[in-house]
Amino acid sequence: MDIVVRGKNRPVSSRLDAVAREKVARIAKFTHDAGRVEVDFAEQQHRRVAESQLCEITVHLKRHFVKAHACAPEAEAALDLAVDKVGHQVARIKDKRVSRSHPRRRTNGKPISAGGVSSPTM
Repeated sequence: MDIVVRGKNRPVSSRLDAVAREKVARIAKFTHDAGRVEVDFAEQQHRRVAESQLCEITVHLKRHFVKAHACAPEAEAALDLAVDKVGHQVARIKDKRVSRSHPRRRTNGKPISAGGVSSPTM
């Protein structure tokens, strides 16, 4: 998995780069086909906005791409929020893939019980 960390309108410190790479690497437990992950940090230039640090994460999967962004007063907090959002989206894609590739086995419209025998109907 290729991880790219960039800064728009702000420099990215080596500590923030290391933290971003560590947290984004956790996404790999949900998917095996994440080819590229882009993490962009930006600073909003509004005086009235308290949450001025923006983190945007884009994950390129085989047939999908997942994108999330979050704002917070600190860049690390924005990173945490964005990683949680992306993790949730990637987990949903994984659940869809697993449920479609492993459908529940049925015989004549009746579900199979644990013993392998179809349950009797009353």
